[in-house]
Amino acid sequence: MSQQKTEKLSNMDAMIWKLEESTGLVTVVGLLEFDEIPDINNIKMIVEDRLLRHDRFKQKIVLKRGVLTWLEDELFNIDAHIHRIGLPMPCDNSALQEVISHLMSQPIDQTKPLWQLHVIENPLTEKATFLARLHHSIGDGISLIKVLFSLTHLTPELSLEPFPEVEKKVEKQKTFIEETTQRFEEAMGVGENILKEAQNILSNKPDNLLDKLKSGLSSTLEVGKMLGNKPEAAKLYKGKASVMKRVAWSRAFDLKKVKAIRKASGATINEIMLAALTGAVRNHMLHHGLMIREDFPIAIPVSLHDEKSMMSMEVELANKIGALPLQLPVKEYDYDKILKIIHERSEEMKNSPLPLATYGIANAVGGILPKEIQNTVAEVLGDKIMASVSNVPGPQIPLYCAGCKVEDIMFWIPQTRSIGMGIGVISYNGKVRMGITTDEAIVSDPEYITSEFEDELAQMYEEICGEA
Repeated sequence: MSQQKTEKLSNMDAMIWKLEESTGLVTVVGLLEFDEIPDINNIKMIVEDRLLRHDRFKQKIVLKRGVLTWLEDELFNIDAHIHRIGLPMPCDNSALQEVISHLMSQPIDQTKPLWQLHVIENPLTEKATFLARLHHSIGDGISLIKVLFSLTHLTPELSLEPFPEVEKKVEKQKTFIEETTQRFEEAMGVGENILKEAQNILSNKPDNLLDKLKSGLSSTLEVGKMLGNKPEAAKLYKGKASVMKRVAWSRAFDLKKVKAIRKASGATINEIMLAALTGAVRNHMLHHGLMIREDFPIAIPVSLHDEKSMMSMEVELANKIGALPLQLPVKEYDYDKILKIIHERSEEMKNSPLPLATYGIANAVGGILPKEIQNTVAEVLGDKIMASVSNVPGPQIPLYCAGCKVEDIMFWIPQTRSIGMGIGVISYNGKVRMGITTDEAIVSDPEYITSEFEDELAQMYEEICGEA
């Protein structure tokens, strides 16, 4: 009998694994909207060829001699991970929202490899939605979004071919992964300076565990001091969590209009998205009768993958991510002022070692401290943060998966116990959308925020560009 392949979880992966609970699942969800219902055999073929080439998708997590370990699942069966669902009546966007919300509230079976794919078929439109649920312990957002993109390609024919042959046919082309990863740094709010600073800090990090803990806890206190007291917004976005999560997403907004705002204002696309979110959150707070007395604190995930990995077409399945805190100026109404404030605060944060501090804390404590203490550290980091916000630029050309055209792409990041909302913005093929995850018992109307986000972008375009 051949020996099963095993691998110890990294400290960060272990911390993420231990933090999951019924009211705070750590699952990243990605969506591809197809223009037709795919052949399920084609789906299985590309999954076997492009997903299962990574050992992680055939492994489960076990406790081996007291150590969390990735272990190959001897009973692995692809049919246990790919499911077909019929969209219930009235087969519209609200029905799809309910199905995705329900799936996002369900934990992934921990006795099997930690992923699930769902093909949600619409019998009225004869179209389908491809939903991927991937456990965060497998990798961070950069890794898992790359995984989702790896299931697609540039033509219907190439999207059905085995992976090696695909690569030979497009070796002279700039592929969609290269197009995407070139903009990952800017999209995640991380520039060259912070990437180099991160590498310098990592190369000089202390080997002594006590030094790591002291440095990490000191940085945590500094974050807390910078953010000040728990904001008034906590009354609306924090509370006792439930098992039921809700998702919503905005309608598509023309990316050309966003680029027009960028040209007219001098702001980056990331800053424009944050400005629209600022207005959306402000309006949501006012809608619920909350007084606007202070700024709105968010965390922006920052990739700490090295430059080679960031630019590579290959998927590095690892959790290498820190976080930058940013205060959204929700008291402001003037778009020029909002963009200016966000720009100044973003520039200040780009030169901060905080992403490495947050990563270092988790990496230092993840493998050695009990779950209760890890929960405390997570709450210190997340107690004053109202939302985690990611902005990812997708390919600006049509993609195909399993022979079907991908009409749209969306993703949702987890809403955990310590963070009020998970917000993701993604652009694809000339359109941009925002998706949000909330806890039903705390924020039951996430669609209000997505609707306001749409309106804010439209108003910003009208005011800054002078066009309706």
